[in-house]
Amino acid sequence: MARRHQEPRMVQGAIFVAILLLSGAPLAQNAVSSPQTSAVPDVVGAASNSTLLISARAKNGALGELTAADIEVKEDGKQVPVQQIRKLNQAPLHYCVVFDTSNSERFRFKFQQELANELLRQVVRTGTDRGWLALFDVESRQSNEIADPVPITNAISASKPAGPTALYDAVTVCANRMEKSRSEEGLRAMFVFSDGGDNQSRQTSEEAVDAALSASTRIYAIDPNQDADRNGPGVLKKLAEDTGGRVFFPERLKDVSSIAAALNDDLQNLFALTYASGTSKSDRRSRWLEVKCTRKDVTVLAPKRVKLSRP
Repeated sequence: MARRHQEPRMVQGAIFVAILLLSGAPLAQNAVSSPQTSAVPDVVGAASNSTLLISARAKNGALGELTAADIEVKEDGKQVPVQQIRKLNQAPLHYCVVFDTSNSERFRFKFQQELANELLRQVVRTGTDRGWLALFDVESRQSNEIADPVPITNAISASKPAGPTALYDAVTVCANRMEKSRSEEGLRAMFVFSDGGDNQSRQTSEEAVDAALSASTRIYAIDPNQDADRNGPGVLKKLAEDTGGRVFFPERLKDVSSIAAALNDDLQNLFALTYASGTSKSDRRSRWLEVKCTRKDVTVLAPKRVKLSRP
């Protein structure tokens, strides 16, 4: 069985490499470049201040500035002081597309390809946002970061389903790479296209979430095969909600417009929230977080947990 899956992955990998090389986007070696200093407001987890990104939206659709008095933060159930909140106008997006090419996707694979490509067209801004593609089954094959999403959509279109699934490993590898890469101030996001099934990962779902939290990365999960795996939707919901993201279950291609609208709304209403953490710098445990707005007309999207970035 292992040999039967090997050849399709090799062919698919060759197509992936060829498309990205021809577009001027060579494959990353070992998926991770040398560590660089990040300018993203990561959770720094000190007994002083911690900063994270949240999205806030008003019921009437129009939202200006928020003040520290508008926000309440609880860390492990205890309320902590909010020091500052500021809006990030036109903040760049640093993203990764984690695209499932395993056999479990074969029944609606074309639909998944169309969803991914259309979503990138409607959300990613060429020249402003930067990202890379990770095609995965039992292995993850990644491109270098580029500012033009077209080579990514081309590679998605050329991909074929084959092999078992290692979703948690793919999320973890991409989160580790995100943590080490350079970013301008803005949102780090991972777009996961998968049914949520996993039968080959060495990592657990908890470890995948922890890796995303360490990288201050928000996960948006899109599942076009929501009935394919009974545990899948729950897994995707946890990956998304724990990191401050969302999960979507589109049934038709036209549903991508509402998904893109929700994502663009999140991106256009980003706030950097700084609060006084009650946790010491050496504490590597993830902490439960609850962020609320005291204004009744405003809802907040924030991680349910936070975790210190690796030094």
